[in-house]
Amino acid sequence: MTLFTPAISLKSQSTLAAGVIWRSNDMMSEYETLKRLVTEAEDDVAKAIGGNKAAGTRVRKKMQEIKSAAQDVRKKILEGRDGEGGPGTGGEGDGGGQPQA
Repeated sequence: MTLFTPAISLKSQSTLAAGVIWRSNDMMSEYETLKRLVTEAEDDVAKAIGGNKAAGTRVRKKMQEIKSAAQDVRKKILEGRDGEGGPGTGGEGDGGGQPQA
């Protein structure tokens, strides 16, 4: 089996690398937001465990924000994977990530 590696100009390579770095930084921003939200919920979780009903309400609200932030991180990861064009990204001829028999 021969692997086909297309020739990419040096300018195209640097543009591709810049795009990967940008997506990486964008994904890190989304991930940092997720971590910040979890940290913000920490005190209220402890209060809710202690029986504070208002803290429980705040935790439930924060959990919705965390759920949304986690989905944003997931989307950024998928965008990065799909944008790479490498193996396992769903492109033609990659077998869809399934072992070949």
